[in-house]
Amino acid sequence: PETETAQKVASVSEQQHGVAQAQAGAASVASTAAPAITAISEVGTVPVSLNSRATRKVVPRYPTLAKQSGTVGSVRVYLVIDENGDVVEVSRSEGPLLLRRAAEEAARLWRFQPSSDTAAPVRVAGYLDFNFSL
Repeated sequence: PETETAQKVASVSEQQHGVAQAQAGAASVASTAAPAITAISEVGTVPVSLNSRATRKVVPRYPTLAKQSGTVGSVRVYLVIDENGDVVEVSRSEGPLLLRRAAEEAARLWRFQPSSDTAAPVRVAGYLDFNFSL
């Protein structure tokens, strides 16, 4: 009986060790996974403001429900612009929920100066800030 107990303990210990190794392997895979979209930016991995790079700016319309409820605030829209300066992706936004969609729609219409990395055009990831006030 003592031998059986010792074998069971050893077996459980091996299983736990295997799980720990698998978890450690998963953590290392996660840490080497593809970088976030901002990594394609010539400005680095930290998103930067693109407000000053715009060649065409569109002011968002103030949503009726947001006006009626007195919703004010800033919305930050994260986006990717292509090699030609066109918005190709709006990845997410932060700020008052009632204002986000209007800011995202306006951001899609903005245009930017093409960015280059040693004379080759590159995609750029960054954000736009929109302020809503009544």
